[in-house]
Amino acid sequence: MITLYSYLVDVPPADEDKGSATDLTAFRESVTRGEIPDFPRFINIKWSERRPASAFLSVQYRGLWFYIDDGDQKTKMVFSSLYDLWQLSVKEPAAQQTTPVTTIQVN
Repeated sequence: MITLYSYLVDVPPADEDKGSATDLTAFRESVTRGEIPDFPRFINIKWSERRPASAFLSVQYRGLWFYIDDGDQKTKMVFSSLYDLWQLSVKEPAAQQTTPVTTIQVN
């Protein structure tokens, strides 16, 4: 899943040209042929030279900012789902937890 997300990050054309970003040629061709879904319709991770003013999540990398716009509900939902799956995979089993568990009732 993480690798798939890397294909969906918008990167500066200069980074693609010089080979410092993932080569998306085969991915884009597979989408065009209908072999895989057009995931970028659901996920939009943008880049900016300046820190974004309205970001749900932002990360600075190699002098650029990569972010999810706070108004992009689809991307926020899909990214949050991936985050939840990641948390399930990296947490230690309940029998080994040493901290108390808090339960919050949600209606």
